[in-house]
Amino acid sequence: MSLLDHLIHTCTLQRSTVTGQDRYQRDIVSWAAVDTDLRCRLIEKTQRAFSDALAQFIVVTGYTLLLTASADAREGDRITDVQLEDGAVQTGPFRVRSMLRRRARALHHLSLDLEVISSATCRRKYH
Repeated sequence: MSLLDHLIHTCTLQRSTVTGQDRYQRDIVSWAAVDTDLRCRLIEKTQRAFSDALAQFIVVTGYTLLLTASADAREGDRITDVQLEDGAVQTGPFRVRSMLRRRARALHHLSLDLEVISSATCRRKYH
């Protein structure tokens, strides 16, 4: 069984470009698709972790994405619109936190550690 038989999902890989700066000298970023309908496999891992701040167990979900070795993925890229085998779509977006190149005799596949991007992640806290 080849690697492609295991990549049962498809996704879109996006990369950011800085298009300018706003009046506060912050970069204005736009996202463009690098590759669409990219064969992949999204793996969801959940675990219970103890939170000292809440003094209780919470559920932490982590995501890993497997891609072919030829995929043009980088840290900081974004993954969107993951089409699962049952027809459901995980819209994400997911940020690529880190990337491991898995090797056998040659480069075999890429394993990406993903982080879910939510609106709460983008907000700033004001005191």
